Amino acid sequence: MSYTALQVASAQSLQNGVSTHAFFGGTVGALILWGIFWSVAVDWDLLIQLALSKSLKMNWSLTHRKFPSHAPSVWLFASLTVYFLTTTTYGHYFALMMFLGSWFHLALDSIEYGVMWLWPFSKKLYALLDNQTEKRPRAGDESVFAFYWNTFRNNIMKTITFRAEVVATIVALVFLLSR
Repeated sequence: MSYTALQVASAQSLQNGVSTHAFFGGTVGALILWGIFWSVAVDWDLLIQLALSKSLKMNWSLTHRKFPSHAPSVWLFASLTVYFLTTTTYGHYFALMMFLGSWFHLALDSIEYGVMWLWPFSKKLYALLDNQTEKRPRAGDESVFAFYWNTFRNNIMKTITFRAEVVATIVALVFLLSR
């Protein structure tokens, strides 16, 4: 989830233009929390995927990345709508955090998993590397916790995306702690 760390760094870098409050206080603190929220909100469609799977164990053949809520154009439109409907500086930064949070998430998903960059014109997932979805384990007889722990340990931790997220998190923390 390095997109949350990148989001924190982005919000912190806006501090002088928005407020002079302490790191997690006031306007900047709220923007940081909103940025984190929007970077994670892109994955709300996982709940739909779980509901369609009719199981708490993920059905990897059905990908939430094929839902419109995982398309960059949706988040661009939403961010621009908020930006142009608001008249306050805070509202404009809120829209910026919505855009940055969602697009950091989608950029990281684009490394190995794929994102519908051309939606609504195409549902094709575009990724820089091979799509990792097909390499995920199928649900077996293990517990729900064991299923997700094994997926994380044996698959997710071995991806380039995971390593990129760790590096981005460290860079963001170094940036924040050096201020």
